[in-house]
Amino acid sequence: MLAILELIAILVLGYLSTHFVIERLQTRFFFITGIEYLLLGVLVGPHVTNVMTPAVVGQLSPIMSLSIGSLGLLYGLQFRFRDLLAQPGEAVRLGFFAPLVTLALVAGVFAAVFRWAPGLAAGWPEVLPAALVLGTTAAVSAPSALRAVRRRYEARGEMPDLLQFVVRFDDALGILLFGLIFCFFHVGQTQGIRALTTTEWVAVNLGFGIVLGLLFFLFLGREKDKHKLLVALIGIVVFASGAAYYLNLSPLFINLVLGVMLANTSRIREQLVEILRSIEKPVYVVVLVFAGAAWNVAAAASTWLVFAALAALYFGLRAAGNYAGGYLAYATAEAPERLSSRVGVGLMAQGGVAVAMVVNYSQVYQNALTDLVVTCVLVSVILSEFISVRLTRDLLLDAEQIALAE
Repeated sequence: MLAILELIAILVLGYLSTHFVIERLQTRFFFITGIEYLLLGVLVGPHVTNVMTPAVVGQLSPIMSLSIGSLGLLYGLQFRFRDLLAQPGEAVRLGFFAPLVTLALVAGVFAAVFRWAPGLAAGWPEVLPAALVLGTTAAVSAPSALRAVRRRYEARGEMPDLLQFVVRFDDALGILLFGLIFCFFHVGQTQGIRALTTTEWVAVNLGFGIVLGLLFFLFLGREKDKHKLLVALIGIVVFASGAAYYLNLSPLFINLVLGVMLANTSRIREQLVEILRSIEKPVYVVVLVFAGAAWNVAAAASTWLVFAALAALYFGLRAAGNYAGGYLAYATAEAPERLSSRVGVGLMAQGGVAVAMVVNYSQVYQNALTDLVVTCVLVSVILSEFISVRLTRDLLLDAEQIALAE
């Protein structure tokens, strides 16, 4: 209880002391807010002021799993197969090419770096999960930059809608691939006659999500009361995320499957999305603060040159992968006028899903590469917050799909 009260006090303090200042800076310099909470977490974390001690961070881990799980449910609820089938081929190409090219590029390079670079050489059991997590976090995008551009400028074409769909699709695909990492490289043993195989862990993940989705549909499929739905959603996310936390699986993955089930079967999908949207921002704030507190900046500072080089490599490879994937989608499109040869730069915002992924990874995989992986992702998220809005704006300006000036 004290850990929860401490977290609430930190969140309130962070909002009062930084949010208004950051909003003023955002208005002037046009970037995405949110990094203030990540930096606040670093400041109060055990590696700087130790306000949030390692014991407190450990006690809050189940709450973080719940927060992470709610994000997975939200993204699952936004994925409907009928929407996918209704999209033009250009959107589907971009939705596949950009994340998969980025994932392959980032994971491939970092697998080589982690395996053979002097001073970093680790065994494949540590290298492969670390490299794949970097690949999947690089593959996801955030809608924050596109939302910021739309708030400030008048959208006049179909590219903003196309990018919005691609971001949702990339996040769902990235979470799916991320969850499979925990099945292929599972940590810990089950209590039973033998350890489960990879296929059985995949079945456990899918089974939890599908069964919980069916139960929710059967018992609350026609419920209209928002308060009852909120309580039911919290309960089902607590159960799914708790099971994932106990089994060293990803709450993002299990809740994504649950959300996809509800999105494609439930008549109250819109109400569920609206409820989760209402708590989305507080959940992101909690995840960002926890990520900052868990970030071992002391380790990064002790060998800052290595950490900085790897973070710069990760950021550069992600940018190159998005650009290459976008260009590939443009070059193979049946109607290339719907895209742009630079369309991949519109996917540079990384955001809360990537942070949630790397927090989930750090909870389960503790080895010599963990701090490096966390640093690469969080530094990339911070840099993306500053440049993604302008890149998205310039892309849409060049495509003549937003007004030229305020």
